[in-house]
Amino acid sequence: MALKYLKHFYRHTRPIGVFRLLILDSYNSHATFRFKELAYEYKIILLYLPAHTTHKLQPLDVGIFGPQLGFYSI
Repeated sequence: MALKYLKHFYRHTRPIGVFRLLILDSYNSHATFRFKELAYEYKIILLYLPAHTTHKLQPLDVGIFGPQLGFYSI
């Protein structure tokens, strides 16, 4: 499932320069060798956050990432 998502992410996002950034939690299926290898092939930078911290970052969706999405959608 994680590999399918990575392929989906690649098809439906635009790079900034040549790279894309994917922010993940430390879930095991995101840390397999094949997942990292495919991300490298697709030039996706993987940023792993410590376990159980992503819920604390949800306010950033509205305050930071919402305006950023509008900026990059132009």
